[in-house]
Amino acid sequence: MKPSTAVLVSQIRLEQKSFWRNRQAAAFSFLMPLLLLVMFAAIFDGDVAPGLDFRRYFVAGMLGVSIMSATYTNLAITLSFHRDLLILKRLRGTPLSTSALFAAKAASSVVLVVIQTILVLVVGRLFYDVAFPANWLAFVFFVVLGVVVFVSVGIAFTVFIPNADSAPAMVQMPFLVLQFASGVFFSYHETPAVLRWIANVFPLRWLLEGLRAGYLGLDFVHVTKAPDPDGAGSVFIPDTVSGFGAITSQWLGILIMLAWFAASGWVALRHFRWEKRTG
Repeated sequence: MKPSTAVLVSQIRLEQKSFWRNRQAAAFSFLMPLLLLVMFAAIFDGDVAPGLDFRRYFVAGMLGVSIMSATYTNLAITLSFHRDLLILKRLRGTPLSTSALFAAKAASSVVLVVIQTILVLVVGRLFYDVAFPANWLAFVFFVVLGVVVFVSVGIAFTVFIPNADSAPAMVQMPFLVLQFASGVFFSYHETPAVLRWIANVFPLRWLLEGLRAGYLGLDFVHVTKAPDPDGAGSVFIPDTVSGFGAITSQWLGILIMLAWFAASGWVALRHFRWEKRTG
């Protein structure tokens, strides 16, 4: 094993040990998406679209929340605390390069995403009779894309966090707002126009659409508006997608997510701070 590879592998092990040693935080990270899934699936009923009940729609949405939680939320808060505790400063004095640190953080996040994704899929299948992904290629593609984008966003967001004490509040606020705006808990097309506009700018909405295309085989970006058979307004009927079309139908979302990756990557590489602010 080359020295650089050995350093990277060693850092990945360190990241995993650090995460699992904090048992309360680790348990919360995995239990929160599952608790939300159980509570909202029990509270809400009915169809989001003809032939699509809310539970299937919501399970797909919680996959996106799990990915964002394991990457953006976890990284932004952890890096902020490590920076204030001078852990990052000490790491900078080792053979560990900036790129190796970021790669180790990303690899550790992948482990968490895989575990959370399996848990959500299994709970959805066993308790809510939600089938496993209809388009595995598209599903895996958007899981990987989501990890890459939100790892980059999480690292970049630390630039705007002044200290560790403010990190949880600053990180959680956009995390919670975007969940409601992006169509996790409610149908995106039924949310107020202002929230839809906000969601369109940020990557979570587009990750959710991609995951639903892969998981449910339904394209919620291109919908047909039709009268509600029950006479209660209108319903939005998503297109059915399969195979490679489940990916190409989401081309706009892919471009927006890649734009976020490029912008946040630039911010992280140019402005990432290894030490806390002194003034």
